[in-house]
Amino acid sequence: MKTVVNTTLRPLAVPLPGNKVLRLGPRGHGQIRDEAAPFGPLQRLVEAGTLKLQAGDDRTGVVGSGGVTPAPGGGHPGRGAIRSSRGDR
Repeated sequence: MKTVVNTTLRPLAVPLPGNKVLRLGPRGHGQIRDEAAPFGPLQRLVEAGTLKLQAGDDRTGVVGSGGVTPAPGGGHPGRGAIRSSRGDR
């Protein structure tokens, strides 16, 4: 796996083989397969300095995380009490 880093301050849609797209936020990062690295449009973005390719999961020097990690269990917290019915409804 290779790590792709967005070096710009704007979101990017990175083209990948098989009509797939990797969306990266500003200064965000994501992983692609090793076989996707030599893909032409991806290489043009790397040569232009818009993207940076790193081997493996080595993200030293990467600013930001590209996303927000959800809380364990996900969803909204519970209300903490059971609602009781009131009156004749």
